[in-house]
Amino acid sequence: MGSRNPDRLPQTGMLRLGRPGHAWVAKCFGCGRKSLLPVERILERFGERVPLPRAAARLKCGGCGRVGAAAYLGELPEPP
Repeated sequence: MGSRNPDRLPQTGMLRLGRPGHAWVAKCFGCGRKSLLPVERILERFGERVPLPRAAARLKCGGCGRVGAAAYLGELPEPP
């Protein structure tokens, strides 16, 4: 049995995983705009073995046009 490396970065293949009531979100480093990640497009472009922070750093904001974002699994709001 191998040991787990705590410094290992999450990979883009993780985007296929999720939890009910949650979605993958990108937050722009420039303006703070948040948007849902296009999971299939990211996997098509980068593959499944690229570190997620490296892929998110290449995303371009639709609001301010800056390149670079943080990706995280965010909770969806409750329907009214």
